[in-house]
Amino acid sequence: MDNYKSIAQLIDDIEKNILKINNLSHNNKFTKIDDLIGSLNDTFLSYPILIDAFHQFNVLKNKFTQVRTLDHNDLLKLKNLFEIIIDNLKINTTKQNYLYTFRNQIIDISIPQIVRKPYFNYQNLCHLRGIIEDIKTESDRLIITLYTISADGPFLDEIRVHLFDHSKNNLLYPDLTQYGSILETGQDIFIQNCTYLKEKEYYSTADTLMVLYPDYILDVRDVSDVHIFDNSYPHFIRLIPIYSIIRTFVNINNVQKIQSILIGNLLGEIFDTYVAYDRVEEAHLLTAYKDFIGKNIFELLYWYNNNTEGFNLSFLIQIIEDEYLPGLQLMLPSIKRDKSMILYLEPFYISNLYGLQGRMDALAFTEKGNSANIYELKSHKPKNKGYLYTKSHDAQLICYYLLFRSTYPEKKIFYKMAYPGAEERHLRSITFGENADERELMLIQEVLFARNNIVKAHLDYAKGDFSSLIRCMPKKSDTPSPNTISIFSNTETKLRDSQTFMYNDIIIMHNTLKAIADNKLLNAYFWGSVRFIYREMLSAKTGNPETTDIWESMIKESKWGYANIWKKSLNKKFNQYEVLGPLIFKSFTPDNHLIFSLDNDDLSISRLREDDIIILYPYDENKNSPLSQQLLKGYIIDINESKVKLSLANKFIPKKIFKAKSKWLAESDRWFHNYSYGIRNLFYLISNDNKKFINLFLGIDRPEFVDVNQSIVGLETLDDSQAKAIKQSLSANDYFLIQGPPGTGKTAKTLTTIAKNLYNNNVKTLIVAYTRRAVDEICNNLDKQSIPYLFLNKDLVKNQLNTANNLNDLDNILPDLNNNLNKNQIYVATLSFINSHITILDAIKPHTLIVDEATQILEYDLLAVLSNTKRWILIGDENQLPAVVLQNDKSSTDTMIFTCRYKSNELCPLSANIANEKCYNKDENNCKALKILNQIHLNDFSEPLFTRLKKNAIARDWSECYIMLRYHHRMHEEIARYPNELFYDKKLLSATERQKSVLSNSYHLPKILKDDREYNERVIFISTPISSELSTPTNPYEAKIVIELIKTLRSQFPQYSIGVITPYRSQIALIKSLLDKTINDITIDTVERYQGSERDIIIYSFAINNLEYLELSQSMNYDHSVDRKLNVSLTRARELLFLVGNAAILNSHPFVKQIINDLESRGLVINAK
Repeated sequence: MDNYKSIAQLIDDIEKNILKINNLSHNNKFTKIDDLIGSLNDTFLSYPILIDAFHQFNVLKNKFTQVRTLDHNDLLKLKNLFEIIIDNLKINTTKQNYLYTFRNQIIDISIPQIVRKPYFNYQNLCHLRGIIEDIKTESDRLIITLYTISADGPFLDEIRVHLFDHSKNNLLYPDLTQYGSILETGQDIFIQNCTYLKEKEYYSTADTLMVLYPDYILDVRDVSDVHIFDNSYPHFIRLIPIYSIIRTFVNINNVQKIQSILIGNLLGEIFDTYVAYDRVEEAHLLTAYKDFIGKNIFELLYWYNNNTEGFNLSFLIQIIEDEYLPGLQLMLPSIKRDKSMILYLEPFYISNLYGLQGRMDALAFTEKGNSANIYELKSHKPKNKGYLYTKSHDAQLICYYLLFRSTYPEKKIFYKMAYPGAEERHLRSITFGENADERELMLIQEVLFARNNIVKAHLDYAKGDFSSLIRCMPKKSDTPSPNTISIFSNTETKLRDSQTFMYNDIIIMHNTLKAIADNKLLNAYFWGSVRFIYREMLSAKTGNPETTDIWESMIKESKWGYANIWKKSLNKKFNQYEVLGPLIFKSFTPDNHLIFSLDNDDLSISRLREDDIIILYPYDENKNSPLSQQLLKGYIIDINESKVKLSLANKFIPKKIFKAKSKWLAESDRWFHNYSYGIRNLFYLISNDNKKFINLFLGIDRPEFVDVNQSIVGLETLDDSQAKAIKQSLSANDYFLIQGPPGTGKTAKTLTTIAKNLYNNNVKTLIVAYTRRAVDEICNNLDKQSIPYLFLNKDLVKNQLNTANNLNDLDNILPDLNNNLNKNQIYVATLSFINSHITILDAIKPHTLIVDEATQILEYDLLAVLSNTKRWILIGDENQLPAVVLQNDKSSTDTMIFTCRYKSNELCPLSANIANEKCYNKDENNCKALKILNQIHLNDFSEPLFTRLKKNAIARDWSECYIMLRYHHRMHEEIARYPNELFYDKKLLSATERQKSVLSNSYHLPKILKDDREYNERVIFISTPISSELSTPTNPYEAKIVIELIKTLRSQFPQYSIGVITPYRSQIALIKSLLDKTINDITIDTVERYQGSERDIIIYSFAINNLEYLELSQSMNYDHSVDRKLNVSLTRARELLFLVGNAAILNSHPFVKQIINDLESRGLVINAK
């Protein structure tokens, strides 16, 4: 009976409150709920969501009348109906808040408060994630059909979600029907805070949030810093998502812009110093200045060399001291007043709920940890004293709010905006004024809509649809002005500062694209490369550029990219050797590095190694995701059996969080930074006024050569092909290509001799390579030849910073650096360093560029440095390791022909017809505009510039601009026979007698193989069973045989060095775990790390248990005539080569099969049991 009374009372209370709200909102006065329901067709026809809700309510009421009870699901549905009805009855109401709260003993909190509070944990709200199967637009709503996703994989139940325009109820509520402009079938969508009425039918609420591809992470800066003021907008600012993309293209060096950035960075260092120390001494400030210089040295140098007033570093420091330091000192007591608070400087978070990541300036938790203050530092100076804060910072605050709530859903958050440059009120607590909850919700919707638009644009560009970019440009027939740019108001008469920056960048972009429009080859190259880069970005973040394969990318762990951090379970990470740990904290070093010990030998074996970039987080067996806490970034300094030494990017991490014996985990930081550099570099190409450079780069113009008047030194110790390569390189006026197969001395002999002659002739030369290991080898060879050079790196002024004692010493750093750069002729650096500090080219002004490992570098990575040099010498081997490309081979070659998505040719930059008639680049809905690139032998954007220019030269019979080094000095002929015949058309020649000699002594195989024969042969294949774990790239049988081979060969050939190569880091970890700890002179590594290295004996463990991993282990060239990874693996050995793998699977490999068949015919295939 009590149960009946409780439910009856609940229904009665709901009816009374519905009537009360309705009578407040409308002229109609209803006294009975039945009368209200009966009037629906007349009164509420424009609100069909109410019709469904009231009818469902009536069904439940009648059910209760008949059976005198309701089950739990019905009660929950009743609560949902109340929410929906109240939301939709508030139209035109004059009251802002409704505080109708019901408690019922059957339901814990049966009806939550009706006040709109974003992310309040309503029990009746639910979250939906799925793949969009269908989209329908009706007069009052958008209906999307989803295939839902479970944690265990997809199930194919369809659900429908009705998205409404809630702004009809309140202008600060969202119009979710606007998502019709960006939603498409096949997309991954996460819809939060929905409610339902009946099975498989869900309705949006005013709190509903939409997140497109939540695993596709954007940085907060990409979303928040793209605003303009708009007085017609409810909150006076409007986010312009497309500007986030335009800004990536038009990243032009500007002295004033760089000065503003430098002031902000210096202010950040000073802020961190004042917050970190209770008492700031001059020494602390000097350290802050030094840190600032070290982090910004090349941007400072560009600013120093190009500002017309001749300002030095002291000028920037004076600005801080005069304009910001007084305000900073006044606000500090408020920030540091609570000594019990834990204050984090620059904490970093990732949210896979909202697809965002970012670094806050400061975050302070109360002692109990139930609330926190976000502090955001701004160098901006609010002009209007009446403003609490600058409205343009709304979006950034909201992004941080989302990151915080995603990580700490139960904690309260307060905003603090720091304006040390303001005249007053330097630290301001931020609220959103009247109707704060609704305004905050509106801003959340605005930020997420901007974020989703940017993601949609990235996805479109990956598909070859650039209409969002073209749409915001002036039309070809229009004169560029604010009135002809769609993102600005047609009535705009004067642009504000933020609009001016945006307008100028758009005009630069527009004029540049207009200038290349008639150059079909360059136009196709540009847009095809943009498409390729965005496909790479998509692969790096979520693992799959093919959105039609979205199910596969969600289920298949090998295709998760950056999302692997939170999508893969901790157990699987341990099992696949992807984490290092648990690590037990031991101590800090004097230079603030962290020392850990390894908790468990079995768990501590990891793929990670020295110099790897990592994220670090506390180990909690009960927490599966690292995203439930702050993430620390850094890199591994040293790792061995006794300790792990880490360096953190943030030196102000509170030491109290590293408690004695606390446990931590480290895993690889998979974030990729170079794609924005690639986009910027492409803009260097299309904005270059030098037509000769563009034609040389594309391969249209034949490179020129001149007679070398100076004598060439160092030829006497070289073979014929090396000597010819050097002569041609030095006589090249434009570019020269040197193919250096394994062991031919392309670096030690050829590159070094070229550099020596350039130095002798006072030619400014920049030498770059893809990897740090290759750069170290270049430097080592230059040292051996006593060739002076300057190694460009972030520590270039480290010694001066260490010895500087005052501001005068600091002021000398930039002029001294100029002198140091000017007095050198040869500069060496990694290409990634040059791309991330591109302004250094302005200071060194190199004439000649030498690129080692040129076949490991994609074209767009070279464009900026190529455009700043006069001559290029590219050295590499297209048959060895290629550039790292994440999209699979099929998808990269498919970038040449793709589905056309344009409805209007006017929006297609590749369209061959501007009259909006049928585009003759289009064939059965496929765009073939990129086929024009076949003219310059560009068949695949994943191929390096070296390969394309060489193919182009061969086809055009430009034989003078390339050469192949033919004499190899490494492999014995028995070993060299396989790569020579398979990959080099038998063109390689042995350079020494050693390579033709007989093995000095015979040897035995390990007893485990039960083969007692003596062997003199130099190549043997050992066939093993496949692993029982078919889905992992590890094989314990192979690992055991590798260990036994090491033991046996060490005893029989003590004079020989031994190395182990395997394609996968997990197999490396497994082999290392079995290796005797006293054996420390054997390198076990991947083929990528072995390129450029050699050993007397190489053991190659294939570790392939199925055909999928066989395909993944390959690196075929464009016509599948070379497996480049296999070639490198075979060519590392000088004397002996042992191949270990499953013969049955490897016989599916076209080249390994030939090797196995040849060895088998000679009795050199051993079957391990």
